Order: sequence, then C-alpha cells, then structure tokens
Amino acid sequence: MRLRFTVVTIASLVIVSGCSSGGDPKPTGTLAPGFNRAIDHVVTPGGPDGGILRLVSTRGCGDWLPEQAISPWCVNMQRLVTRQLMTYGPDAGRLGAVVVADLAAGAGRPNEDRTRWTYELRSGVRWENGEPITLEEVAEGIRALDEARRDVAVVEITPESATSLSVTLREPATDFDALLALPVSAPRRSGDGPYASGPFRVASRGTTTVFERNTQWDAETDEVRRPKVDRVEFTVVSSDDEIADALSSGRADLAVQGRMDSSLAQRVLDDPSFASASDNPGTGRTAMLAVPAYSSAALLDVDCRRAVYSAVDRLGVVSALAGDVTPVEFAAAPATSLSPATIPSFDWSYQPFAVGDGSGDLAAARASLERCGYGSGLGIRFAFAHTAVNAAIAASVSASLARVGITVERMPVDPVDYAVLTASPAAMKAARVDLALLVRSPVVSGTWGFWYPLVSGALVGPGPSTNVAQLRIPSVDILLRSSEITSTSPGIQENVGRMIDRLVLDTCSYIPLATVQTLLHRPANLTNVTTNGALGNEYDLVQLGKLTPPPPVVSTGIRLN
Repeated sequence: MRLRFTVVTIASLVIVSGCSSGGDPKPTGTLAPGFNRAIDHVVTPGGPDGGILRLVSTRGCGDWLPEQAISPWCVNMQRLVTRQLMTYGPDAGRLGAVVVADLAAGAGRPNEDRTRWTYELRSGVRWENGEPITLEEVAEGIRALDEARRDVAVVEITPESATSLSVTLREPATDFDALLALPVSAPRRSGDGPYASGPFRVASRGTTTVFERNTQWDAETDEVRRPKVDRVEFTVVSSDDEIADALSSGRADLAVQGRMDSSLAQRVLDDPSFASASDNPGTGRTAMLAVPAYSSAALLDVDCRRAVYSAVDRLGVVSALAGDVTPVEFAAAPATSLSPATIPSFDWSYQPFAVGDGSGDLAAARASLERCGYGSGLGIRFAFAHTAVNAAIAASVSASLARVGITVERMPVDPVDYAVLTASPAAMKAARVDLALLVRSPVVSGTWGFWYPLVSGALVGPGPSTNVAQLRIPSVDILLRSSEITSTSPGIQENVGRMIDRLVLDTCSYIPLATVQTLLHRPANLTNVTTNGALGNEYDLVQLGKLTPPPPVVSTGIRLN
C-alpha cells in the first residue's frame, strides 16, 4: 500500500491572532476564508463598468510590441492590446491554459497528417484606426512566428478565399493552434509602435504607459475578453518600497511583477482580512531531475531510479527555491507529479512512490536499491546550471541521496553551456551525466505544450532535443498525437495529461522535486478577479473591473493595499 506524505504547511503552523474577550479566534494565514479563492473561481464577479485601473511594477515590457511579450506577465499585459488567431481561454486558474479561437472564427482545421492548417478570419475585426485586419497582415504574423521559433517550420502560407488561409508546415504539428496563441504570431502592419486590435490601445508611453479603450474593438467579435474599466495606467518605479507606498496610499491598485513579493508573506500570516484576499498559486515553474538514456548502468534499472525518487528531500529543494521568503511554503511546494499548476492535468495529490513526509522515505529507497542489485550503494554524476539557487538544490539532493548510500559527484556548468549540454544527447553521453537538474516553465500553453517538448519520442535521436531523458513511450506518443490533447474542453485535456503524467512517472526517467509559487493580493475594490494558467497564474488583467470608491473594510490594525 502506498501512503501519501503529509507536508507541514503554513496552515498547521500559524498562531491564530485577533482574539476578542470571550470570543473565538479568527482564522488567519492559509486558514482564512477566501485564501486562494481566485485560483479556481472568479472573485467578485460583475460590478460596474468604467474607472481607471492603476498598475505598478519595477520593470516594463519594452515598447509594447507583441514580439517582445515573452514572459507570462508581459503576455498578460499584451492581452489588453493585441489579438492573435488563437488565444487563451477565460476560465479560472489552470483551466484558462486551454487555447481557444480569437481572431479566427474557430479552431484550425488540420489535414490528416497535420502538416496543413486552415483558418477562417472572423468578420468585423479591425485595427484601432478602423481599418479591417487583412489576411496578409495575419500571414505576416505567422511568418514572424516562424522566424522566432525553432519548433515550427512554415513552408507556405496560401489564401484559400477572401477570408481564409492555410499554413503548410515542414513537419506535423499536433497543436499549431497553441503556437498561434503566442503574441509573436499577432497580425503585423507597417509603421512604428504598437497597433491595437484588442480592447485597449496604447495612448501614451513613458514612465507611466496609458492604455485607453480602443473604440474599434467590438465585443461581439471577442469571446474571451470582457473588459470593465475605461483606462489602464501602468507605472514603472525603481524599488519594491515604492510599490508598497503606491499601493498603501491608493495611487495604485495592483502590483504586476511576474515574481514573488516576499513582503506579503508576513501580512498573510498576521492579518485575516489580508489573507482572505490573497492567493498563493503555482507559477508553472518546476524543478525536476532528468535521468538521461545514456546514464550509468545502475540508473538504467527502473528500481534504482525509483530509489532516487523516494530518497530525495523535497523539503530541502523547497527551501532552496524559496530564497529569502519566509515561510518557505509560500514560495515553493514539494512535487510528486510532473504536471505544473498552470495546465489542466495538474494533480498535486498523485504520488506513485513513497516519499515519507516530503523529506524522503529512506526505507522505501533502500528496498528499491536492493531490488536493482545496488543495496550497498552506488555513485552518480549530477549536472546542473551553476546558479546560486541551483547549487543549493544540488547540495540538498546530494545530501539526501547520501543517506541511502548514493554518492553524488556534482558537476556545475555555466548556464549558457548547460543549455547546450542538455540539448545534446551526444554531449550528455560524453560528459557521463547520470542526473540533470531541470528548472523550467511551459513556453506553449496547454497540456500538449508542456508534455511534447519533455517526453515526445519524435525528439529522441542524435540531434538537438528538449527531451533530455531521451524517453520514448509508444502509448505516450499516441496520446501526444491525439486530437483530445488539444481539445477546447479543459476536462478532456486534464484526463489525457494525467494519463501521460502517470505513464512517464512510472519510468522515473523524470523525477519531480518542487514547484515554484507566487503570492498575490487582490484589493477589495477590484472585481472579476481570477488567475489564468496560461499567464503564469497571475490575475487576468484584461478582465478586471473596479469599484469606486472601494467597499468599507473592518480595520484589523494593519493597513491593507
């Protein structure tokens, strides 16, 4: 019988505060009602139209051109201005990672071998100056995608009618729709600066960039964006202290950072009202171990790989990822399955092999070593990109494996060189790498977007590959080619992704360690608040509304944002 581990969480550590004489203490920390509510729900739906949404950050997104929107938080901002043939759905949390039609009238129609995709342009879509978006401008965006990415090769773009075109690819693509949801694929027109096809236009740029409503955007042509405010102001400041001051003074409504604000953690612990309006979602960034196909003879035995799975101290990895965030559980969480929290197949509860309380199950690991014939231990070489965080992860993994007799030779590699190393099966074999540390986020949204580059058998071979373990599982490849994996139904994608997760985990060729999390706060004056997995589980900015003035808040002695 396999037992799930129990991690000591924030909820079991917090000291309840705010007691009144003769009354019960108020739940606080992660026990506060409403904590994490926006991860899978829309908080304060509806609300009035109008108002100004004021955002603040310590960094900008370049010139607000779609090709510059690469990180999830910049993609989130770009969603205000830019539309593509396809985009990310409006559902809450990980379900929002499903790709749906945007400028296209529907999903792409592939031929039988998925080398040719046909799209119908939705009628009535216009640029901010009122001119219609043309097929040639759509084609220019697809050409830009082709130039920007190595995982797609466009052979030809052919007009099929006055409103449709087809894209011929050199290789089959199961989910070309997902690639066309990337901002870089947005239609292009000549001229300098960003040109809006979405509900907002860039009215002015500077320290504060102003986005005003695009009067040429028609809600009837857009099934995803439901903007409420009239204007968005995005201000770049120089420090986190300035962000805190802008929020507390009311000059800003929301911080948009794309990273953890460590100052929020203690406020969540101390103040029930603040905690009730906060969320702690996974960002999609996952730390895992890859066991290359050319590893030592010992690790070619699945039981030896299972010993690594059971022996590793995931709580130590969480501490390494957390850095200066206290408590560490706000910054990262131990992982026993591979699907990140930003895609439909995420399942925090699945655990195929024993891991104890999260720090490792040494008895299970030793039993696995006995089964693979290495009961007295073994030696392995462990490569990782040499950063401070990765070095801390590697030290924790090495120390935890040593407890069961697995001695580790650590191999720090310059990050640039490491990317080259892990992409080359021949280089990995020559370097005699037995374990490789991967810390990665999905680049392409959805279930296929995560799993294909990690485990596709089509990526096994001597050439460059993102399938670091060089894993080939025929049943997984069938699922990766199935139409169900790209379904617009989040439930169908969830089922397919979880089947892949279980099949891959059974081999232990990839061993999950921990997932990175962020901490968000939603002020009481915002409406329609929900996270979106495709946007790194940040709040979906284009959907936000604003109450003016904010509703009254019962004071707890701590000023709220």
